[in-house]
Amino acid sequence: MRNTFGILLLGIGTAIGAESLPARAESKNPAGASKTAPSLAECQYDDRTPGPIQKQLADTALAIEALSADAQPSPLVDRLQRMLASPCFRDLVTVAPLPRFASALVLRTWWADGGGSWFRSRLVNGFDPRTVTLPPDVRKALVLDGDRRRHALAPILCPLKDSLCGRETKGWLLRLDQALMIGQRFDADQKPAGPGFPCDVVNGNSGSERYHAWRQCVENERPVWHLLPPLGSFQSPSRGWLVVRGRRGHYAFCDELAAYDLESGAAFQTRRCGDLGIGSAPSPGGADVSKTGRGKVTFEQGRMPIENLREAALMIFLWPEMQRDVRRLSIGLKRPEGVEVPAGGDPTALVPRSSAERFTSSDTFLSWAWVETGRVMISGEILFAPDLKRPNGYPSWLLTVAEEGMDRRCPGVAVPADVLSQATLSSHISANDAVQQEEAAIDAELASALLRNVSTKCREIR
Repeated sequence: MRNTFGILLLGIGTAIGAESLPARAESKNPAGASKTAPSLAECQYDDRTPGPIQKQLADTALAIEALSADAQPSPLVDRLQRMLASPCFRDLVTVAPLPRFASALVLRTWWADGGGSWFRSRLVNGFDPRTVTLPPDVRKALVLDGDRRRHALAPILCPLKDSLCGRETKGWLLRLDQALMIGQRFDADQKPAGPGFPCDVVNGNSGSERYHAWRQCVENERPVWHLLPPLGSFQSPSRGWLVVRGRRGHYAFCDELAAYDLESGAAFQTRRCGDLGIGSAPSPGGADVSKTGRGKVTFEQGRMPIENLREAALMIFLWPEMQRDVRRLSIGLKRPEGVEVPAGGDPTALVPRSSAERFTSSDTFLSWAWVETGRVMISGEILFAPDLKRPNGYPSWLLTVAEEGMDRRCPGVAVPADVLSQATLSSHISANDAVQQEEAAIDAELASALLRNVSTKCREIR
């Protein structure tokens, strides 16, 4: 049964067969008399013989899909709530409530990701009453609206109503999606395959206790996207400076400090390379003397391909806003024997799945800051990774691509004096690889070399 999730991954935006809970046995009419819940035939139809409830759902789907990004979602959310309160759909909310939707863009995306399939599962013929259907997670959006106007990234955010804003970065976001898919595939390939689905056997004193244990197990095993960008459109960052500081590599490494002008592509880099000297005797201070990389500090300057630089900068700036461990699909799973849905639904909160990203002492990181108009707009840290096998390394991989295209000629501009002083970045070298005093000395030496060489190595700077 382990392949169940893989099969269901193909069901994005389509009806998922055999996915529903039985309708409640009865409901009360206003007079208090018992009224039998609708029969299965009243709720379920096939595509060739659609009924009135199926038509109602189809009309709702068309209305959601036609929503403009800046429309008010509340009328359609109210319609969905009324449908979930009706006899044919009410059993869906025994396993999950209808989420909150901050905008029409969020509602439309949730519906396409699997929310529509969650609703349609209740109307599909041939369902197994023991099947529990789960909806997808809600994506978050980052748009220039309301409180977001004070967000650190406000200069590159787009309003919902401006369909032309951010056209220049659409291709960059598509490349990001492809890179994240590659990382997902590598992660899936590394998971061991077991003889059966691990949630088939759960413990508990009652059927409802076993149900909660089963649901928690399902949440832990459910396919997720480990990283997804926020919804919205984003402008190309074309002003200010991107300052990057950190160690690239582990056994053989380079400590680097670089400043990149997002307006012109001017680039200034200082680095000192070394190696950990594995096998050499440690120094009395506790760190191997070779770990400081006693090589000469080098300096380079030039111009980077401006579009490559800005694409890397956008991904770096968006990385703190990435959404993690998102369940994008509506799925249906059959409950094991002895596992019963509690009356009124599962009252116990589920523990969110922990992030699948793992780091080791051999990982190195780059600190970064976006400096504009004399202040730091936003700063953070990214993993340095030489390939796309680890999705978290995508921003540093893009930066490396941009740096490979650097034309080593006179950049034409100088680094403003306050850029490096504003961006007080640290190298964050592992304590196993360098003591704190060495790290501080490296930072100071690289900064001094960058400013000193900028002022003397290029006569054309103005």
